[in-house]
Amino acid sequence: MDKLIELKGKKLIIFGGSGFLGSAIANRALKYEMKVTSVSMKEDKNYLEKNSNLKTFFFDIANDSFNVFLEDAFDFAVNCSGYIDHSNFSQDTKVIDTHLIGLFNIIKNLNQSEIKKFINIGSSDEYGKLASGGTELRREEPHTPYAFSKTASTHFLQMLHRNINFPGITLRPFLIYGPYQKKERLIPYVIDACCKNAAFEITEGAQLRDFLYITDFVDAVFSSLLSDSKANGMVFDIGSGTGLTVRELVEIIKIKCRGGFANFGGKQLEKKEPDILVANIELAYELLGWRPKIDISDGLDFTIDSLK
Repeated sequence: MDKLIELKGKKLIIFGGSGFLGSAIANRALKYEMKVTSVSMKEDKNYLEKNSNLKTFFFDIANDSFNVFLEDAFDFAVNCSGYIDHSNFSQDTKVIDTHLIGLFNIIKNLNQSEIKKFINIGSSDEYGKLASGGTELRREEPHTPYAFSKTASTHFLQMLHRNINFPGITLRPFLIYGPYQKKERLIPYVIDACCKNAAFEITEGAQLRDFLYITDFVDAVFSSLLSDSKANGMVFDIGSGTGLTVRELVEIIKIKCRGGFANFGGKQLEKKEPDILVANIELAYELLGWRPKIDISDGLDFTIDSLK
């Protein structure tokens, strides 16, 4: 907590600041009395707290002329902009513009000399169908334009660190969940159906996944902001470090909600999805001093209460 005091009064810009991840980061920063600027493409459902230390802008970062609001010099930046879309290349390439070209534009327009840390939010999807995460130094195998753009963004920031000593860090979150997540995501989708005691379609559920509660993810972001120079240029898996099958997850939610009828196998698992995707968080502990605190049972309770 002593190091967090150092953040008071510091300027933080968050790209994607009104989304599920961005708003959680922004609201925490406001509690630390930071001066926060939030940039989002559109004013969607916004969970940002009203605060005199908060400025909000709505702009497409893929537009090269978006520097109209970057008059200030920022101490820190977090990029969690973009959207999740696993379409094939022939279906949609705009996702590459949003994630990769958008990052290029951010870096070009920021006052780089003032940035102490730049945290880029990657994705566990960068690993593709590799057996699991946890070896952040190995070559990734992205299977979709979305995953490719995330991987290319990671490599771009690592090049900048080698080239100009840019203080960039990439966090690869696994399956983050919690209050205010969109209902089409797995956990809120299942909770919503179970609380209504309704039938719902789900895959066979044999795939092993790593679920992390939102406050633990936000802790990882601030641990990164306060990390020393050894973390610069690095990639960190951010997850619980524990695997749980989707079927096990659904059964836990059904018990907690006292209802729901899961049609296992009603949905097909995408061929591009791995059977196992679990984080190895040892490097995050070693260099960031970060460990998750909320177990899956408590995290689901918090999420269920918020959705009710």
